[in-house]
Amino acid sequence: MWKQLAILSLILAIILSTAPVQAASVTVSRNVILNGPYGRLTVLNNQQYAMFIIYANGTMFFNYTGLEDHVSIFSFTAQSYGNGTFNLRFKGGVPSSVTQSAATSTYVSSNKWQQLTYTESQTSPLTIIFTTNPRFSLQAGAFFGAAILIFVVIVRTLYVATANDSEERRKRIDQNRIIFIVMGLVVASLWIFSLLFP
Repeated sequence: MWKQLAILSLILAIILSTAPVQAASVTVSRNVILNGPYGRLTVLNNQQYAMFIIYANGTMFFNYTGLEDHVSIFSFTAQSYGNGTFNLRFKGGVPSSVTQSAATSTYVSSNKWQQLTYTESQTSPLTIIFTTNPRFSLQAGAFFGAAILIFVVIVRTLYVATANDSEERRKRIDQNRIIFIVMGLVVASLWIFSLLFP
């Protein structure tokens, strides 16, 4: 009884240690106004960021890396005062769409951020939308599959140990080999397919 409980505890610890985790983030509520010297943003929906900074030079920098699919839509009212260049930078994945009326809007691949520049006085909507990236689902499936594979290896190995004779043991080992290879290939395939998406 104690051995089974110890093994079950070990399996649970292994599964929990392989689960992906999300670090702390900053939550910005609806109707929060972020002011800078050259413009301001009014948040229109609840959002999360790893961090954000408002620089003295008028640049607002938001890091939503890893939170894109969780939040999905980052919606603002952007107001540029027209007294200087109002820069916005959103660090993270490539958005599915950006609705804006900035003077320029580009995704800078080398820095991995969406950069918007407002130069004239205006008030306009700004919406950054992310659709679910299949890469995240495939990676989550690979991690879950790896955790299940570890569990199956432990249980099936214990199953071999309970065989009554060497012939039965050999038969169970052969079954395990097939199960482990198939499950390993499935996990590897999920991980390889996840590399196909940016």
